[in-house]
Amino acid sequence: MNVEWTLYKLVPDKNWEIDLADLESKIDAKTKAILVNNPSNPCGSCWTREHQEAILALADKHKIPLICDEVYHGLSFDESRPFYSFGNLTTKVPIICCSAVSKIFCIPGWRLGWAIVYNHQGYFDKVIDHMGKQSMILLHPCSLVQAALPKILAEVPQSHFEGMKEKLSASAIAAHEIFSKIPGLIPVRSSAAMYMMVRIDIDYFEDIIDDVDFVKKFLAEQNCFVFPSSCFFEKNMFRVVLCNTPEKIKAFGERL
Repeated sequence: MNVEWTLYKLVPDKNWEIDLADLESKIDAKTKAILVNNPSNPCGSCWTREHQEAILALADKHKIPLICDEVYHGLSFDESRPFYSFGNLTTKVPIICCSAVSKIFCIPGWRLGWAIVYNHQGYFDKVIDHMGKQSMILLHPCSLVQAALPKILAEVPQSHFEGMKEKLSASAIAAHEIFSKIPGLIPVRSSAAMYMMVRIDIDYFEDIIDDVDFVKKFLAEQNCFVFPSSCFFEKNMFRVVLCNTPEKIKAFGERL
């Protein structure tokens, strides 16, 4: 596609907020959009409204639109950090919000998603036209799956989402408590989505080179697989999936 991309830094100890100074330093005349992911995979975080508004202010300052991955829409289980869609926080910054049924409705095999375009000031007029053309040449879910979407969006009860959040919160609390007791590992508390990142103190281990080496040896010795943070452009951490009971997370922690 001949698209260049540049990484900006996040701050793990501030609930994985964007380092806004670093982000601004990466913006230049060629920058066409800022991509954000909230709630976050792999970080397991949900930003505060204040931080989101700071991101929007920066985007407005440089007249750059946002592309927002919100596939974990609403899935924040920290009451102090409720989820807000970027699309509902501005009438100035053009935004494309992307989501799907895969995560919050727990039907990933359907491969059904969507994009909501907030076309402020007509910024995305050409983009909408091209998105329509692109949709004509891609493979999509069958018509039966597409026809089910309105009913899914309208009739899935709130209790479904609250139940998910309660289970994920219990698993996140259990994981943080267990991992915090393991020498050489420092978990970053999770507040949203289905994940937790754990920092590896490489100096603590005699025979571990980096996160990839840690993951390979953990798999070989304990038959447990976690994702090395190198997959996410970060060093010496790994991602844990929290979609399990506290009891099984405890058993996992014993192997870890």
